[in-house]
Amino acid sequence: MDKTIKVSKRIETIASMIDRNSIMADIGTDHGYLAIYAVQIGKANHCYASDINASPLSVAIKNVNRFGLEEKIELKLADGISQLESDVDTITISGMGGSLMTSIFSSNKSKLKNVKTIICQPNVGAFTIRKWLVNNGFMIVDEKLFEEAGKYYEVIKAIKGEDYLTDKEIMFGPCLLKEKSNLFYKRWKDELQFVSEIIKKVPRESDDYSRLRNYRSQIDSVLKEIK
Repeated sequence: MDKTIKVSKRIETIASMIDRNSIMADIGTDHGYLAIYAVQIGKANHCYASDINASPLSVAIKNVNRFGLEEKIELKLADGISQLESDVDTITISGMGGSLMTSIFSSNKSKLKNVKTIICQPNVGAFTIRKWLVNNGFMIVDEKLFEEAGKYYEVIKAIKGEDYLTDKEIMFGPCLLKEKSNLFYKRWKDELQFVSEIIKKVPRESDDYSRLRNYRSQIDSVLKEIK
């Protein structure tokens, strides 16, 4: 049996935001690395790990067995949170778009009644999950931004509670805006350049042109504030 699983910076970052001794559900667990790591470092007392696809789940089962964690990690084939257990207090969901995350939560919202903490790592569309969280009884208490393999990732931690976010906070992240790190500046400077190049190729009379110009203006305004 191997002692400790080796994980990516992405999984390390997500796991760092889990409260110790959680009863956790890892939604879309893929190969089970986050679930295994969270249990190994003492963040999760017990973990339910699910995936909608049988192929990665079979790999996750092998990985869990390899580390001897069959009693700590329960794996199941499930669609989103449709089979979420009532003792779960923490949900992790990562590696998918923000819109898909909101769809997963909205389709079985009643399952979240006992959940105290949600930790999301959207690959794209972070603003959509932020908006959903604050509109559905959760408040964002922590965010982390990191870069891995040339891509930027945001991790969002929310707990039960009422909150209000401005449009700017929804777009850029309330905690990340306060921190204004060098990486935050770099991430949005890169995005500004990317959007500026796209705008050059979009017809001026199109709705996309107006939307992209507005988006570029939002980014430019935030970058000027940081300077």
